[in-house]
Amino acid sequence: MPKNFSNEQNKTVILRDGKRIYSTKYKNEKKEAEIIRYSMYNYKFSTNQFQQYDYFLDYLKNYHKKEIILVLSPYYMPSFKLTVNEIPAYLDIEKKFLNLAIKHKIKIVGSYNPKLANCEIYEFYDNMQPKDVCIKKLIK
Repeated sequence: MPKNFSNEQNKTVILRDGKRIYSTKYKNEKKEAEIIRYSMYNYKFSTNQFQQYDYFLDYLKNYHKKEIILVLSPYYMPSFKLTVNEIPAYLDIEKKFLNLAIKHKIKIVGSYNPKLANCEIYEFYDNMQPKDVCIKKLIK
């Protein structure tokens, strides 16, 4: 055990490999609504940027002959419910990605909705990040 491990339990730490270790305090807080504030209050769909993404997928698939798989990472269910009630654009965004996958005949896995992704509440680190057990369900 690291020398200052007991002190580190009071802080969230990001390791060199990018893994995040949450403080005990953070893990025990109720943060379901945090996801709403965290990401999309100022969201505005950009037709131009989405079209650029569409062109990019076409370029990768048809020019470089790359296999493309789009992954929609699910949200923690209580956070997902709050978010789609406040910002229903999430559902529209997912529909746009599904249509894009159909258009380009590329694979899409997952869903922002954890039930559609077959992920349970206990399969999330926090109110945003799915554990590897949830992600493994997506890629089966």
